[in-house]
Amino acid sequence: MKSLSPEFAAHLASGATTLCWCWRIARRDGTVLGFTDHDNALTFDSTTYEAASGFTASDISDGLGLSVDNLEVTGALSSATLTDDDLAAGRYDDARIEIYRVNWADPSQRVLMRAGSIGEVRRTGSSFTAELRGLAHYLQQPTGRLSGLLRGQFGTEGAMATLATGAQFVLLDGAVTRVPLDESERRLTLNWRYGPGNRDIGDASYITTPFAYQGLGLRPLSPVHVKGSRASGDLTLTWIRRTRSGGDNWELPEVPLGEESESYEVDILDGTTVKRTLTTTTPSVVYSSADQIADFGSVQSSVSVKVYQTNVLFGRSTPRAAVV
Repeated sequence: MKSLSPEFAAHLASGATTLCWCWRIARRDGTVLGFTDHDNALTFDSTTYEAASGFTASDISDGLGLSVDNLEVTGALSSATLTDDDLAAGRYDDARIEIYRVNWADPSQRVLMRAGSIGEVRRTGSSFTAELRGLAHYLQQPTGRLSGLLRGQFGTEGAMATLATGAQFVLLDGAVTRVPLDESERRLTLNWRYGPGNRDIGDASYITTPFAYQGLGLRPLSPVHVKGSRASGDLTLTWIRRTRSGGDNWELPEVPLGEESESYEVDILDGTTVKRTLTTTTPSVVYSSADQIADFGSVQSSVSVKVYQTNVLFGRSTPRAAVV
């Protein structure tokens, strides 16, 4: 049973009502849209409901048990804020939707009739039909809890560093395929078109985006376990390298190199300023006391460094930062 304010209940009982429907849609990207079938725009709870947007709705029915309720929202694409490109791109998939019955003469008199999410969206020409799934819909879906996840697999820790706990992710499966590019096309900006798989690439729903593939799979993995030891003022830096391929064999004393040759670069930092770059072909390098005096005026008790593995195909890996 819906709970009505005394004022709204009195209005409904008066026999002369001024009622309309209002739809509030909150997309997962944070965009909030409001629509109403009234002739004029309405505003309440910090949301403006656009007037005469072409929406209609099927009968609102609260199903018994756990059946999916049969509410559908239909409309023509007459709103400038509701585009076919957004629908085709899936920006309304699983969007939160609330449907209100409102006294348009006094929007403070209203009742929330339904809340749920947008399910299947069907398009026919310039019109669309969106299924509204009630909260009970989620009780029918197989769910699970992911745990024991490892961040930064396959050398992606550089991208993970800027993500907070709770960030959204995309679970990739075998449907993802490699883009067949030649080496000469790497880092070359090309125009890419994407859209619904059941439409021709020339369809208006397709979006063109310039993008240059960097070939990140060719980038060396950053070294790990950077350590430092001092003797007579000289600082010896050591680390352990990783490999892009063949590193899962635990029986090997050391993972394969996976590159044409072994090479590293070490940036000596003063804040964000690079004071010196050391190069080496082994997983160690000496930062001499003479170089420390030249860079900082004295031998340092601690030094901030970034260590990179390098290769011919890509260049530097992501850095491994340390204070030693």
